[in-house]
Amino acid sequence: MRKIDRAALELALEQTLAEKDQSRVEQVRSMLQRRTRLAVSQFCSFHRQIDALKLRPWEMPPCLGDLDNGSGRDAQAWRMRKAGVSRWHPSPLEACQKAEAALKMNAFTASTRRP
Repeated sequence: MRKIDRAALELALEQTLAEKDQSRVEQVRSMLQRRTRLAVSQFCSFHRQIDALKLRPWEMPPCLGDLDNGSGRDAQAWRMRKAGVSRWHPSPLEACQKAEAALKMNAFTASTRRP
């Protein structure tokens, strides 16, 4: 697994455990006792992406892969890949915006350097 994927999964787990919804926190704590940390972190990423992207019940988050059912998930997954954002990041739009801004800044800086 890539470093950025591990970091994104850990972030998803941390954010879920810090939620105000104590029933969700208890659910995740219970899952951690019965399942692998990876499986629980993937569940948390799924949950956080649905919340962050305000998806409807029939829409699927980018963490589920590249299958497009018309939800626009494929476009979001492509944007994430292009920006170098893990498909497991709990806040895909925010992460893409930050990564794209950094890429633009790097491109601008490189183009303004004097030889």
